[in-house]
Amino acid sequence: IWIVRRARDEHKKAIEWLNQHTDDSSAFFLIDIEVWKIGNSEPAPKFNVVERPNDWAKAMKNVGVIKTQSLQIQFWQHFVELWDYNTMFAHTFRKRKAHPQNWYDISMGSSDYHLSMEVHFQKNKINAGLYIPDNKDIYNLFFEKRTEIEKALDSIEWRKAKKASRFLISKNIDINDSVNWDEACNWLMDMCLKIKSITDIFSK
Repeated sequence: IWIVRRARDEHKKAIEWLNQHTDDSSAFFLIDIEVWKIGNSEPAPKFNVVERPNDWAKAMKNVGVIKTQSLQIQFWQHFVELWDYNTMFAHTFRKRKAHPQNWYDISMGSSDYHLSMEVHFQKNKINAGLYIPDNKDIYNLFFEKRTEIEKALDSIEWRKAKKASRFLISKNIDINDSVNWDEACNWLMDMCLKIKSITDIFSK
């Protein structure tokens, strides 16, 4: 990082040349510095990026995606590891392989709907719900009985879309801290069992 009082053309050309003629393990930045003062405040520096490596922003975005996918696969692998410790859950549902994505689906023996769980690391939030790919009659059946369903479950969000529809329950929890993963996984399992019980009753 080269910090200058005022970036000139020769500064820019030097950094540009370095970024073009060095390997991917090196990255060069040109920054100029200003001093700002607002009202009676103390003078403070302001840094302006003048030159940076090509595709730097794209590379940083990719790093973020890779980090998120790594957390996702680790979380769902942890979920699968805890599966057999919940006897009721293990006897009710069939285990699936974990993948680096924010959702994990579980079959309920019907092609009309299935359980879907989600983890959102940026929002520190988890969801469990019933996903109905393409059957408005099924969704309407549950929605008409929403008063009874909402008595059995905590606050429910109903989402009716042009094609797929669903209802879900959310929980805010710091899932970026793996210490909380047991709690998050147990909550998801508990919600799935409750949703399964409700659908068995109200789908008849």
